[in-house]
Amino acid sequence: MKRSYRKRARSTYSKVAKSLSKRRLNVERGSTHGEIKGRQGCGCGRKVPSVSRRGYKGEQNAIGKTSKEVKYLTKEAVKEIHLRVLSETEKKTHVHERPHILNPGMLEMALELPKKRLYGRELYPDLFEKAAVLMRELIVGHVFEAANKRTGYICAVVFLRQNGYAVTGRAEEAEDLTIGIATGRYDIKYIAKWLKKHSRRISNH
Repeated sequence: MKRSYRKRARSTYSKVAKSLSKRRLNVERGSTHGEIKGRQGCGCGRKVPSVSRRGYKGEQNAIGKTSKEVKYLTKEAVKEIHLRVLSETEKKTHVHERPHILNPGMLEMALELPKKRLYGRELYPDLFEKAAVLMRELIVGHVFEAANKRTGYICAVVFLRQNGYAVTGRAEEAEDLTIGIATGRYDIKYIAKWLKKHSRRISNH
């Protein structure tokens, strides 16, 4: 039963990512403000940076680096992606998973870290690093009650799509990647390298 569920759930990696990446989800734009300062509240001993409603803008303009304006996913977009993942999984497996946020502070952390600056410099200036941080934090932070790996991966895929890259990895490869992230085998550099290897530039961006 467990193997059958996993096999059926695996298809959501590619199916949901493909359908959502073509849509214009809620994104944040604007300019970056300040360094890593924020409030406590994720329940994990880490600082959760304050959220700016205006969003953020990168400064570098080189291949693989952040463009003049990066589009970041909002909390509403991540919730929408999570609901779509659960809905598609239920269709495939007939198993209902509750759409519940376990760690709201970790969700904020996952959304804020890709934007953060330290001593005037972006912590993650590379676009694929930003996607990798988003994916990793959503997965290891166990933000949701269920489907953290699928949601984290698809959020990264949609983020890259909104910024001009299409991820072409197969569902089996995506599943292996997210399991490696969840078990601590893969760090940010490896995840970013994987995403870059399995991505192509979209001509209309």
